[in-house]
Parts: sequence; structure tokens; C-alpha cells
Amino acid sequence: CSTCRGLVVVDTSAGTYSKTLDYYLMGQFSRFVPRGATALATTGSQDDGGGQKFEAISFLEGDGSRTVVVQNNFANEVFLTVAFKGGETWSGTVYKESLTTWQLPPASG
Repeated sequence: CSTCRGLVVVDTSAGTYSKTLDYYLMGQFSRFVPRGATALATTGSQDDGGGQKFEAISFLEGDGSRTVVVQNNFANEVFLTVAFKGGETWSGTVYKESLTTWQLPPASG
């Protein structure tokens, strides 16, 4: 796979290692998205190439709560509004070069 990456890069000659972005992504998902959560159709991601991208994915949990994970690789912060099918919205700042997780309560109503 030409685009596959590992979670950790090991330099055996130098005796060092470094954690990749995927390491931190795995940490976010394993900490905040419980087993059995359903991935929701999510739109609005953007990839300008060269590592410059903004990606989002959301999940619905068994109790009706939602989790939104956003990766912002751009050099500027983005004010994001998430709109759910039921009409509810949630807004906030996603800081530059960050991985952000929002845990949202079940929809009211």
C-alpha cells in the first residue's frame, strides 16, 4: 500500500521512534468513540493536497449522544457548524493544526 502509514516510525540505527498523526487519531477514536457506535454520513471535508486538509466524521452512540472528530491540518483556525438531520446545530472553533473531538448530548425532543 503506497499510502499506508504505521502508528509509530522506528529508526533502528538511531535508536529512536516518533509517533505519527495516525497514532493520535487512533487515540481519539479509541478514547471517545465507544464500541457499537454507528458512523454517520458526514460531509464538508476538504483536501487541498500536500497534507493540507480538513476532515470530519461523526458517530451516533446507543444512548443517542453523538461524537464528532475533526482534523484540521490548515495553518488557520476554522469556525465550524455541524448540522444534524433533525435540524439541531452545534458550533465551535477548530484550532489550526489540531485534532478536536466534540461529545454532544442526545438531541432534545
